[in-house]
Amino acid sequence: MEQDISNWKNLWEEKKSSPLDVRTLINRLTSVEKKNKKERIFLGISFPITVLILLLFLPISQSYYYLTAIICIGLGMLLILWQLYKSKLKPNTHEGDLSNQNYIAATIKSLKKKKLITSKYMWMYTFLLLLGLNTGYIELLQQLTIPMRILIHVLLTLSILIFMYVGIKKRMLKNKKEIEPLIDELEELTL
Repeated sequence: MEQDISNWKNLWEEKKSSPLDVRTLINRLTSVEKKNKKERIFLGISFPITVLILLLFLPISQSYYYLTAIICIGLGMLLILWQLYKSKLKPNTHEGDLSNQNYIAATIKSLKKKKLITSKYMWMYTFLLLLGLNTGYIELLQQLTIPMRILIHVLLTLSILIFMYVGIKKRMLKNKKEIEPLIDELEELTL
């Protein structure tokens, strides 16, 4: 028994806590924010272009289905863009910022929101996209037989669901690899 206690004591003394590498942490946070900024810019540009193209090519004056489709797709894109802006990290991170508990708490909150975009809001976007596309296809496929229309709607829905499922799953794995360790490190600083 005394030998076991001695062994535990030696193991405890040998274990050294690794010092926080502030520069590496800042670089990782900066990298996450750069990716987030690229997403915001891309969506900020593609959102109005997509809506404009849909408005130009869909005869919204002929059918309310087209207008409903544009509104649903636009709302989905707006939802994601809004969430990306909400998850924005504080710019210009410096070493001195990491000693501020409020900054750390805000950064943790932003990183968790970024994860939530993937796990929750991307599914909401998928729903709105599918609703918009299927609503638009109601008018577009009006000349086809009912079984053919149903087949096209089902194939379109399944294709987009599979595509989005794979994309969201990849993004969640990437978040688990990149964002969760950052959150863990930052939460350790608050203890």
